[in-house]
Amino acid sequence: MLGFFIGNFTNIRVFMKKILFIIITSLSLSVAYAETTAITEPTLEVFAENGLYGYKANGKVVVTPQYNDTWLFDDGSAIVKKDNKFGFINEQGEEIIPVEYDWVYTFSEDLASVKKGDKWGFINKQNKVVIPFQYEDVHYEGFNDGLAIVKKQGKQSFINKQGKIIFPFQYDRVWYFDGDLAKVQKGDKWSFINKEGKLITPLQYDWVYPFNDGLASVQKGNKWGFINKQGKVIIPIQYDFACRFSKGLASVKKGSKFGFINKQEKIIIPIQYDFACDFSEDLASVKKDNKFGFINTKGEVIIPIQYDVAYNFKSGLSLVFKKDKWFYINKKGEFVKDYDKSDY
Repeated sequence: MLGFFIGNFTNIRVFMKKILFIIITSLSLSVAYAETTAITEPTLEVFAENGLYGYKANGKVVVTPQYNDTWLFDDGSAIVKKDNKFGFINEQGEEIIPVEYDWVYTFSEDLASVKKGDKWGFINKQNKVVIPFQYEDVHYEGFNDGLAIVKKQGKQSFINKQGKIIFPFQYDRVWYFDGDLAKVQKGDKWSFINKEGKLITPLQYDWVYPFNDGLASVQKGNKWGFINKQGKVIIPIQYDFACRFSKGLASVKKGSKFGFINKQEKIIIPIQYDFACDFSEDLASVKKDNKFGFINTKGEVIIPIQYDVAYNFKSGLSLVFKKDKWFYINKKGEFVKDYDKSDY
């Protein structure tokens, strides 16, 4: 998983028509925190003619080429662009939202954030304005668990689906709630708030990761440790890096090596790896002597350390790279299939 990738809202174009698979091998990025977005396969196939895009189904033209740009279908609809305006079509090729907005993001929880002029608001699938155009920016993910991140007068906060502000606009950046807490930033310091908008600790950390298994890794100066949901330091801030807890274990770095500790700070897997992060589906990817493999929670090597790159398991498969080739393996380390870009 790639590390949290959350940035400024402005000018983020997430609905790319072509998805690029970027190989990242730098250890400065933690493969522990990747987040993927599932996109449904379209029933219509995009085709181009004279520089414009339309759609076909089974080789038959459903929508004549008329759009300057098109995006992937997500939850039954796709964004289209025409004469610098944006709207939505359904899988039958019908315009369900007129191409009249200056920018749009995909629907989430039945609402889509749309821009008119320099302001953002939210519409429903009947193109009715549910939340008025009044925000400087919105998070591209839209609503998540009933809340959306919006920006006003340079500060961020949350609104609910009725447009009610959850707490005053006072933070430079806020993240979506992960359970009952959310990350917030003011200036160059971080902390967490609850759903009443109350900080669980002062804004004092240089970076924080979301809670997992009841603890969150936090950075103060150049050192890392763990706090609980009451803001109490449970594991002292003394490590050179700390990943999140999973399966009761967390990867920590001392000097140039990584190992795993439990919540009582006992070293369970020796600090011996060049890189290691969290467990996924009972296995963790580790690096030693410039090669990757997998260990279990006992520290036993389950899949030999032989790959140039190895991503955490998902749905029983890991994407690995070896000898100039990307392919998938199962939990026995057996080849399953070659990598296909259409998988992403």
